[in-house]
Amino acid sequence: GTHVAGIAAAATNKGLGGAGVGYQAQLMSGKILTSTGRGYYSWLVNALIWATDSGAEVINMSIGGTATSQALKEAINYASNKGVVLVAAAGNSGSSTPTYPAAYPVVLAVAASDKSDQKPSFSNWGSWVDVAAPGTSILSLGKSGGYTTKTGTSMSSPHVAGLAALLWGTPWGNSASVIVDRIQQTAFKDSSAGKYWQHGRIDAAAALGVSA
Repeated sequence: GTHVAGIAAAATNKGLGGAGVGYQAQLMSGKILTSTGRGYYSWLVNALIWATDSGAEVINMSIGGTATSQALKEAINYASNKGVVLVAAAGNSGSSTPTYPAAYPVVLAVAASDKSDQKPSFSNWGSWVDVAAPGTSILSLGKSGGYTTKTGTSMSSPHVAGLAALLWGTPWGNSASVIVDRIQQTAFKDSSAGKYWQHGRIDAAAALGVSA
């Protein structure tokens, strides 16, 4: 959770470590898993409702399972109907089998890309995946202090969530649907677009309308 939060919104311009994608974004952290990374959909349902009702504008979910759930789907739709941008990791099984909540239509499902803009072997993929984002050897905050590198779609998802947070402060930040469309339409159309994911690897500069 610490590593994921740092990718999305670590403090910037501090002359130390890295910078989160979501410049000046405010974090609202909800712990829903045990220390071993296990839990129940009901815990995620409660967290989604809590975050939505507490004013979250973006919800990142570096979490998932292969089973669907009516309660989870309803909580996802509740957050979406309240105007929240929902982002979730596609999973690390190297499979095209949908994972949830990523595979729900209103969620931005995020696969991993490597430094060559290719799909790493571990990343899930499929027509249900929207975009890709960096997910190999990502440097971010360590839970015991300092910095560490981690790999997985759990690292890719907060890159997208951080970009969504950035877009809330731009002319495209007038609705969640506009932000999602902006992220998708400005994604870099790499060779994997349309093959492993729908729209390509995210491009923050293009989404913000600035030169890289």
